[in-house]
Amino acid sequence: MSGTVQSLPLAIDGGWKAIEDVRFEHMWDAREVCDQDIHVDVLTDPSFQTMAGLGASFSELGYLALTSLPEGEQQRVMEALFGESEARMSFCRVPIGASDFATDAYSHSETPGDYDMKHFSIARDETRLIPFIQAALKVNPSLRLHASPWSPPAWLKENGQMIGGGKLIEDPRVYAAYARYLRLFVQAYARHGIEISRLVVQNEPECGKGYPSCTMPPEQMAAFTVDYLAPEFAAAGLTTEIWAGTHTRLGGLYPFLCLRDERFRKIITGLGFQYELPEKIRDLASLREGMRVMHTESHCHMGLNRPVEAAALYEDVWDFITAGCENFTYWNMILDETHASGWDGIRTRWWSSTAKADKSISLPTTT
Repeated sequence: MSGTVQSLPLAIDGGWKAIEDVRFEHMWDAREVCDQDIHVDVLTDPSFQTMAGLGASFSELGYLALTSLPEGEQQRVMEALFGESEARMSFCRVPIGASDFATDAYSHSETPGDYDMKHFSIARDETRLIPFIQAALKVNPSLRLHASPWSPPAWLKENGQMIGGGKLIEDPRVYAAYARYLRLFVQAYARHGIEISRLVVQNEPECGKGYPSCTMPPEQMAAFTVDYLAPEFAAAGLTTEIWAGTHTRLGGLYPFLCLRDERFRKIITGLGFQYELPEKIRDLASLREGMRVMHTESHCHMGLNRPVEAAALYEDVWDFITAGCENFTYWNMILDETHASGWDGIRTRWWSSTAKADKSISLPTTT
């Protein structure tokens, strides 16, 4: 069976681009052979990366969509996403503070000048994200999580707001406070029975957007991680791994520039990538032998779940895993019928809360 999509419009890096000849082919023609005619050879000698798992991202808007359903339907959705005989997502993403799929911009430190983080609080997450994650853990107790901030608290940034990019203020007090903030997040979630296995320092550090975001130059990421974040985690006895990223193609040589710092290379466990060119990830692996890489967010395709997007997403999974990534992270696992973010009409989801009314949408299944 084979098929070709001549032109597939996708939203890429803020603009539209036509992807020509998205091709998906199999080694047999389904019209000519039956299941019993298929012979599969598996070569077991080579070994590559150890897979950490497959999953998607939790978000506030996802939780609101889920809880808009009747209780029985909610359980059916969670079973479909995390159940043993269904998709069984096993390694998912959690935002630290607001992502672009929160209802509005918020952080866990809303008191300016609170460098000791005495007023740090995850009270908001206790009403949305934490129940969402706990519901997933009930279905799959072995679920693992990686987390990353879209933005530090507004008062720690040069632009004084969580949206629109803006750097972390270059001040030792700010760096120490922010490291404390991230440590407190990991510990607070642990008290709810939620372990954060990996922390990726900054979501898309090379681009400031009109939603929660932060620009963090390579030298700042390295200095903050080496001199503040890693020592803060070590002093608290945390076992959460620290990963660089999440890097995108917009950053150019950003991941390579980060790794110029030898101390940084020794501190981090690996690098996280999203919307990146697989060739660049392979180049990194060849230049920095042994450096681990992970995938942190998939292309959103404007929230469309048609066969053409499914084919493109399949190639996305294939590209990142064959480039050496230990996992694959789909973006939002659930959204409502609008599929939209609160910022700029961003759209992306796996499951829609109105799937019954839309025959083009179905629950994810294993094959």
